[in-house]
Amino acid sequence: MTVANLKTKQIYPGDGVRRVWEIPFPFIRAEHIRLWRVDARGRAVEKTAGFTVDETEKEVTYPVEDSLELPLQAGEYLVLERQTPLTQETDLKRQTALDAQGLEDALDANVLRAQELAEGLSRALKFPVQTQGNETDAAAYITQLTDVQASALSACGQAEQSAQQAADNAALCAQTAQESARLAVDAKAQVAQFQPQIESAKNAALQAQTASESAQAACDESRRQCVSAQQVCAAAQEQTAAAQADVAASAQSVSTQAAQVQTLAAQSATAAEQAQNWASKTDGPVEGNVYSAKKYAQEAAQSAQNFRGLSIGQVVLSQSNLATDNPGCLPLWTGEYYTNAVALYPDFYTWVKSHPELCKTKAEYDAAITTYGECPYYVADEVSGSLRLPKLANYIKMANSTEGITQKGAGLPNITGSIDPYVDMNRNWSGAFSVNKTAPFNPAGTSGNGNGSHVMFDASKSNAIYGASDTVQPAHTTLYPWVCAFNAAVPASTAQAAEFTAALADKANADLSNATPAQSFINKSMAWGVPDYSAGVAVACPYTAPTAGLFVAFCTSGVDYITFGGVDIGMRFSANNHAAVFVQAGDEVQVAGTGPATCHFFPLKGATNA
Repeated sequence: MTVANLKTKQIYPGDGVRRVWEIPFPFIRAEHIRLWRVDARGRAVEKTAGFTVDETEKEVTYPVEDSLELPLQAGEYLVLERQTPLTQETDLKRQTALDAQGLEDALDANVLRAQELAEGLSRALKFPVQTQGNETDAAAYITQLTDVQASALSACGQAEQSAQQAADNAALCAQTAQESARLAVDAKAQVAQFQPQIESAKNAALQAQTASESAQAACDESRRQCVSAQQVCAAAQEQTAAAQADVAASAQSVSTQAAQVQTLAAQSATAAEQAQNWASKTDGPVEGNVYSAKKYAQEAAQSAQNFRGLSIGQVVLSQSNLATDNPGCLPLWTGEYYTNAVALYPDFYTWVKSHPELCKTKAEYDAAITTYGECPYYVADEVSGSLRLPKLANYIKMANSTEGITQKGAGLPNITGSIDPYVDMNRNWSGAFSVNKTAPFNPAGTSGNGNGSHVMFDASKSNAIYGASDTVQPAHTTLYPWVCAFNAAVPASTAQAAEFTAALADKANADLSNATPAQSFINKSMAWGVPDYSAGVAVACPYTAPTAGLFVAFCTSGVDYITFGGVDIGMRFSANNHAAVFVQAGDEVQVAGTGPATCHFFPLKGATNA
C-alpha cells in the first residue's frame, strides 16, 4: 500500500450515545490500534479490553454492549492511536526471488514507525540548538523541576483547600435550604447555580496539578532530549503563578456567592418554620381546624393501639357516639353516605359486596325509610364505589337462624275480654272488662231493682304493656350501634391523609385572605360535601337557617320567587317546579309570589349551628 496519510491518531468527543468510531489512518494489524478513555478532568486511562477492531470496515466499536461500560459522556474523549511494533519480520533469503509485497509491507511498516516517532517528538520539549552537551546536567534540571513541582503542589493544595471550604459552605447552605421543604426550593436552585464556580476552582487546581505532572514527565524525557531546564522552569513558574491567581479569584467569587446563598437561606427561615409546622406540629392546628401530618399520623397510631380485635362487618353496641371511642367503626344510626368508600374502606366494601342479602337498591332503601323510619340494609354502587350505611333507629329484635334479618312495622298484642249481658253484671267478666254495680238510677223505660252495673274498659288489665308509654315502645336500653369497617390503622390513616391532602390543596389553590363571605362559604361548602338528603325537614317561611345548608322550595300553583336576606335574587319558578339556594347559618330566606310553596331545608355535612 502507499502511505500518503501522515495522521497517526484521532481524538473523538463523547455524546453519551456513540459506540462506533472510524479509524482515519492506515494500520497493518488490528492489534496495532491502542485506545484511551479521557475523563472530563483530563485523566486518560488506556483500555485493553471492552472494544473490537474491524480491519475490513476500519472502525472500532467501544464500548461493546456486553462490557457493562457506559458510552462516552459529554466532556469525555476517546483517543485512537496507532503503535507499530519496533520489530522487523521480513526475512530475505540468499539466492531467492524478492517478494515485492513483502518488501512493500516492510517499507510501509518503517514509514508508519517514522510517522509515529515524529508525532511523539512533536509533543516533546527540546534544548535550543546552540546547547552544548555539557550543559544538559540532568541532576540540576531535576532539582529545578522538583522545586517547581513543590511550588505547584503547594498552590494546588491551597486551591483545593479553598475550594473544599467553599464547597463545604455551599453544602451547608444547601442543607439549610433543603429543610424548608417545597417553600425553599428556590434557595436550593440558587445553590445549584453556584456549583459551576466551585467546579471552576477545583478545575483550576487540577490544571495546576496537571501542569506539575507534565513538568515531571518532561524531566524523565530530558535524559535523552535536549531541553533547556531554565526555560522549562520559567515557564512552569509562570503557569503556577497564573494558576494561583485564577484559583484565588475563583475562590473569592465562590466565597462571595456562598455568602449570598446563606443570606437567601436565612430569608427562607420563616417559610421553613411554617413548612415544619405543617409536617410535625402536634400542640394544636396549623391553620384553622387543619392539623399537621404528624398529628394525623399520631391519631392513626392511637387508633391502631385502641384496636379491639373486631371482625370486618361486626356490629357492636357502644355507650359513646364518638369515633375516637370506637376505632375502626362507622356509625349505623345516621345512614351515612360515603362517595369513595371503595378507596377509603376497601376491605369493608368487599365484605358488603360479598353479602348480597344485606344489600338493597337506593329505591328500596328510600322506601324502607319512608315506611319504617329506618333501613337495616346497605346500598353499594359498584360504578361509583359509593356506599350508604344502614340507618338503625328503632327497637332491634334478636334474629334467629330461620327468620334472618327482616323488617316489620310496629304492632301490639290483641285486647280481649268478656262480660255476660245481665242487668246486674257484677259477675262473669274477664280480660279488659270490669264492672261497678253502683248505678244511681234506672234509665227511663227500663225496669229493675236499681242495682245496675257500670261497665268499664282498661287495656292494662289484659296486658301490662298498655299504658306504660305514650307511644309504641318496647322495653329497651339506648346504645349506639357501630359496624367494624377496618381492624388496622391503615384505612384510618388513609382517610385522614386524604382529608389532610384536600386541606393543603385548598390552601395552595385558593387564597381566601381577601375573599368575601360568600366566596369563603362556597369553598367551605364544597369541602364539606353534599347534604344528607335523608335529613331534610319541612320549614315555613320566612325561614332563618340554623346552619349552612340547602333551602329547597316547590311551587304548587302560580309563579313564585325567592328573596335572600330581603333581596329578590331573580329566580322565578312556576307550578310543579323546584328552586334551591345554598344558605349560611343565620340567613333569612323567603318565598314570595302568586302561589303557595312547600319548603324543605337540608343541613350540609359538617355544618355547625350559628
